[in-house]
Amino acid sequence: MKAKIGRNDPCPCGSGKKFKNCCLERFRSERYFAVRPAVAPEPIDHHLTSSNGGKTWQKRPGLLAARIGYELPENLDSDVEQLFKEATDRMLSSMPSDMRSKLTEDLSNCRHKLYAVRYHFRNYAVAEQEKVKSFGKDYSAWTGVGATESDPRLIYETEAFLFQVKSSLDVLVKCLEPLFGIRLTTFGNEGEDIIKALQNNCPKVTKSTCESLIRVVRENQAWVRELVNMRDQVTHYSSLKGFNCFIEEPYRGGDHVVIHYPTMPNGQRASDYLDLTWNRLLSLHEQFMLKLIRSTQ
Repeated sequence: MKAKIGRNDPCPCGSGKKFKNCCLERFRSERYFAVRPAVAPEPIDHHLTSSNGGKTWQKRPGLLAARIGYELPENLDSDVEQLFKEATDRMLSSMPSDMRSKLTEDLSNCRHKLYAVRYHFRNYAVAEQEKVKSFGKDYSAWTGVGATESDPRLIYETEAFLFQVKSSLDVLVKCLEPLFGIRLTTFGNEGEDIIKALQNNCPKVTKSTCESLIRVVRENQAWVRELVNMRDQVTHYSSLKGFNCFIEEPYRGGDHVVIHYPTMPNGQRASDYLDLTWNRLLSLHEQFMLKLIRSTQ
């Protein structure tokens, strides 16, 4: 599928010049590859400019200096997209321009972090499923002793998941700054820092919103505390201490060997814990955003 760009071929940047007279040197200094498209679109080798506000247009060689970013539909989550579309549409429309850019950036960062959590959650699920299937292919049973394999995919995806959940919480609280002037860099002390900041700095006109935000934080403190402790004690200072990959019991005869699914230090099946935490995190974001939206109405 790879294709070499010839020196005398048209430059892929669309300038209309030969490759050797345009971007050859730039490509030499970078690592790149070329592919042959299955369906080649009509090439565009020009752009239009106007010197009179769009009344007339002139054709100029070369493409516009622009790049379009896009995301594949299969990588998007409908719940996440709906949440941030609503937050963006309803909050930004009623805000002054000087606050709008900061909140736009904060909302974008929140969305990015949620997708990071979701990414590691899905990677873990795939790794676990593939490992289960591998046990059914020419499996050699242990006898006399039990065994557990340290599977790096399971371990590192779980570690990354825990870190990204905490990071997502830290990014979420930054949305308080453009709306309330509260500057916090982390979720802080399992949410106690947010509660104190809201109690001490919230304007009277938004007192009810502050009180509802405090309730949201308190309702989520238990699972956040467990997660932060697990992240700090389990991943920060050890190699996922207390996390067990597939534990294989010793073969005792018969047709089957008992194999236990990976578990977290609290004894919960790892995939169940990740699923529950993902849903709790998404719910927290939804509750938090709903209160912020109401504060701008």
